[in-house]
Amino acid sequence: MRRVTHSQPAPGWACLAMVLVLAACSAQDAPESTGADGASVSTLPNAALLDPSPADFVALPCVGTPAGTACAIVRAGGKTLLFGAPEGVHQALVIAGGEGPDGVFLFTLEGAGLEGLVRLRNQTWIDGRDHKLPVAGPDGTSLFLAYLDKGLERSDAVAYLRHRPAGRFDAALFAPIDVAQTPSLRVFDSGDLAVEAHPGADGMVHYFALYGGHTLLLSGCRMTDTDRLEDADTVIACGVDEAGKWHWPLAKPGVSMIGDPPVAVQQ
Repeated sequence: MRRVTHSQPAPGWACLAMVLVLAACSAQDAPESTGADGASVSTLPNAALLDPSPADFVALPCVGTPAGTACAIVRAGGKTLLFGAPEGVHQALVIAGGEGPDGVFLFTLEGAGLEGLVRLRNQTWIDGRDHKLPVAGPDGTSLFLAYLDKGLERSDAVAYLRHRPAGRFDAALFAPIDVAQTPSLRVFDSGDLAVEAHPGADGMVHYFALYGGHTLLLSGCRMTDTDRLEDADTVIACGVDEAGKWHWPLAKPGVSMIGDPPVAVQQ
């Protein structure tokens, strides 16, 4: 097993729904042109891996998102999965190839890990998403996203009239999945690519992405079931740097191929 290692956002998800709703109108009116907080957008290395073959299992960073936030783009089997949704995540998807995600997987319902969710929802719908956006997350995700959808009803109507998205009107909505306190829950399955969710301590969720006989574990902090680390070829988890700060290794541009043998993230 090759292990690479996420910083934790501050609490306050209950207030975040209103903050995200208030930002929705400007998010729908114009596409993104810069990374989070005006950060310049850098180019990913190994450009050939941005268009992997069906046999490849690739993890990409969310370029342009705030440093230290947990976010990774996973591609395999012609699918794109997004783990984490910090500010700037839609632009990160554009940089990584432009496809909207087939599924979104939240580690937590705490602050910074959700700040890009409304723009992601709105822009991928305007760009042509024709189905509700699947989002898995900790217990409470369905209620949180229901409040967001309700708060966005008027701006959805304005966006529909202004942009005439290719998808139907209700495709703007979320399709949430709550990960309750059960041993595991399969939250995505395309036949060859699957994601299993495992609830952890303090409302954190950890995810196993399975493809082609290989397993990638994407984990936030506070993981209690450390025995499961041995189930993965590659682990992207919480770690501490020399200064004693939590860090998430895919915050910098780099590409990880999950395979045999597994390849660590290039920093």
